[in-house]
Amino acid sequence: MMPSSSCSMRGESSDLQHSGFSPVQNHSSATRRRILIGFVLDTWVWVEYWRGNTAVRPWVEERGPLFSSTITFAETVRYCAIQGIDTAILLHCLDDIRTRSTVLPLDEALAISAGHLKNREVEGIADAIILATARAGGHQVVTGDPHFRDIEDAVYLGEE
Repeated sequence: MMPSSSCSMRGESSDLQHSGFSPVQNHSSATRRRILIGFVLDTWVWVEYWRGNTAVRPWVEERGPLFSSTITFAETVRYCAIQGIDTAILLHCLDDIRTRSTVLPLDEALAISAGHLKNREVEGIADAIILATARAGGHQVVTGDPHFRDIEDAVYLGEE
């Protein structure tokens, strides 16, 4: 599946074209452990996908299950506003996130967890929310954001 022509960013002008916890019983001790069950896509992945970056295409189109944090909507809106991207195209991009991934809401427990992660593991509160969201579900964050470069449970796609 190719990026939607209504929701990808290509060219110099940046015009847009186009969980859960899984307990497993250990029969000898009845303890629970987390099993990696998916990937939380950072906003960086979505923006690069819409810009036509072929390195991220498999992560959006072929991997799964895919999740996004609700904070990704705020970051996408902010990015599009800064770039001067038309509201109708922005709405197509937000729909792309909803269609291609399960959006995981920010709740009180995730907010508290993110507060602990900020500055300890990542610099920004949005990054901390995305990391907390991934960890709560036993997922990995997929990103190219340098703040995640050394995070063990992140798949870093950015430049080295």
